[in-house]
Amino acid sequence: MGYHAIMLYTEDTFEINEGDSMKKIGLIHTTPLTIDSLTQLIKNEMTGIKIYHLLDETMLEDMINQADVEFVRKRWIQYSKNLELSGMDLIMSACSTVGEFADEANGLLKIPVLRIDDAMAEKAVNEGKRIQILSTLESTLIPTQRLIEKKAHANEKKVVIKAYRIPNAFDAASNGDKELHNKLVKEAIESSKKDNDIIVLAQASMAGAIANEVEDSVPILTSPKLAIVALKKEIESL
Repeated sequence: MGYHAIMLYTEDTFEINEGDSMKKIGLIHTTPLTIDSLTQLIKNEMTGIKIYHLLDETMLEDMINQADVEFVRKRWIQYSKNLELSGMDLIMSACSTVGEFADEANGLLKIPVLRIDDAMAEKAVNEGKRIQILSTLESTLIPTQRLIEKKAHANEKKVVIKAYRIPNAFDAASNGDKELHNKLVKEAIESSKKDNDIIVLAQASMAGAIANEVEDSVPILTSPKLAIVALKKEIESL
C-alpha cells in the first residue's frame, strides 16, 4: 500500500514569562477541527510553550472505513517517533479513535505520550456508575468504552456503560454545518439524561456543542479542557 498521509505542520510560540523554560508539545490530529481549539486551551493554561501540530486526516478516514487499521497504527507510532526526534518534550493524541496507539507509543518512547480522552475517562469512572458514551463516529465508541472499562477495573469500580452513535452529526460537521452538528449532539444529550448519571462526549470535536451551556444536573464530560489540565501537570513535572 502506498503512503498517503496528508500533513500540516505548524508552530505556535507563546510568550515566555520570567522563570519559564521553553517546552515543546507535539499534537497529532486526525481532523483540523481540533487544531484551533486545543491551541487556544493550551494558550489559556500555559506560557513558554511551543506547539507543533501534525495533521493526517487519512488516518481517521481509514479508521472509519476499517481500511487498514494496522497501517494507521504504524503511521501514528512513526509520527510520534518523528516528533520525539524533533525535540518534543511531550506528545498528545488529539483523537480518541486512535488513542490506543498513543498508549502503545507511550511504552515505546522516552517522552510522555498522552491521549486526549484519558482524564475524561478517569473522571467519568470516579463520578459515575451509569455512564453514557455519545459519539458521532462508530470508530470512536469501542476505544472509548475500552478505556472507561480499563479505568473502572483499575479503580475496582463496577460501572454500567452504554454507547450510542449520533446519526448524521459527523457528516454535518464535515460539511461545515456546525449548527446542525451541535443540535444533534444536544438532542442526544437530552435523551440520555434520564437513565444515566454521567454523559461522556467521546470526541474532542463534540465539545463545542455545549461550550456555552450552564452546568447540568447530569454531568456532561468533554475531553479537551480535562486533557489540557493533565497535560499542564505533566509538563510541569518534567
